Amino acid sequence: IKAASPVTKGGIIGAFPSILPEHLAAKLSTDAWELPGIFRWLGVAGCLPCSELANTFNCGIGMVLVVDAGDVEAVLALLEDTHEEHAQIGVLVERAQSHAQTLLEGAESQWLMLPQLGASLPFPRVLSSMHDDAHNSKQQVVVLVGASCEGLYGLAQAAGPSASYELAGVITTDRTLRPSIRGVPCEFLEAETLAATLGERYPAGAGTLFVALASFDRRKLTQDFLAPRGGKVVAVHHSLLPAFPVEDPVSEALRKRVFVTGVTAFVVVPNVALQDSPILAQEVCQVAPGESRDALYDRIRKECENACVAAAVHSLSSGKLTLVAERGGPNMIVEHRARSASILSRNS
Repeated sequence: IKAASPVTKGGIIGAFPSILPEHLAAKLSTDAWELPGIFRWLGVAGCLPCSELANTFNCGIGMVLVVDAGDVEAVLALLEDTHEEHAQIGVLVERAQSHAQTLLEGAESQWLMLPQLGASLPFPRVLSSMHDDAHNSKQQVVVLVGASCEGLYGLAQAAGPSASYELAGVITTDRTLRPSIRGVPCEFLEAETLAATLGERYPAGAGTLFVALASFDRRKLTQDFLAPRGGKVVAVHHSLLPAFPVEDPVSEALRKRVFVTGVTAFVVVPNVALQDSPILAQEVCQVAPGESRDALYDRIRKECENACVAAAVHSLSSGKLTLVAERGGPNMIVEHRARSASILSRNS
């Protein structure tokens, strides 16, 4: 690596002058990466020229690396191994006299078209995020509940027009429970046949995300159901995992005299113990002196579960968190997804 710079003040244009010698310039191909929808919207809504966008925002590039042309493949392989999202965005060229040190090729045609009409032009090589049906389609979520609905209403409240997910249905294993959420079907299923019925109704390839609330008995989800749905089953436990991975974690927290406990939303992975499950979100609840088990349980459900479930589903459906298989084992690893690295190869 010859040089590296985070893209912060001065936008993508300002990332290079501090790391390049005076006689070199960075020639960037704007069709080498996708301009995120938020910047495209800012350009259209504010009638901003591409030069101003590039001088102000990172335009989807979090960090730039300058590497020798002969080392590009090795650096790309390293970034792949560490699960960093990357792109080869340009080359270094001799800088002409009086020219800037960052040259954007094709930005006006690649990024924006007719801002006064509110029109956005798709990339010629990659479909713009604002025109990509797969990108715009919302994650379908099916919620599994038992004897109570804590967590469900927080999830429903957060599922507004701008949310990255929508509730496709609620399944309850309690005949007496009928949650009422406008526009969301609710159905009772027998616990003994639940996994088979869900498997037929929501094939693994459909990508449906299942959320099992704390009141739902996770043991009803069979191995045959879980195995083909890696990363698509989220569950809730009333403790701050890995602490108290037991059937009654609230009583155990009181028995251990802890000062805080809470709720954990995690990914259900076949053949992985509860305490080792990939954690998506946690909410903390302080234990009051002399508090009873029922009082603490009630507070955890009401104060923590709604926020925890909503945060976990949003993080997964929006891509803020991603799941990758653990090397050499059955588990999965939660990673924070960010545009963190890009490659510039130097022509020599």
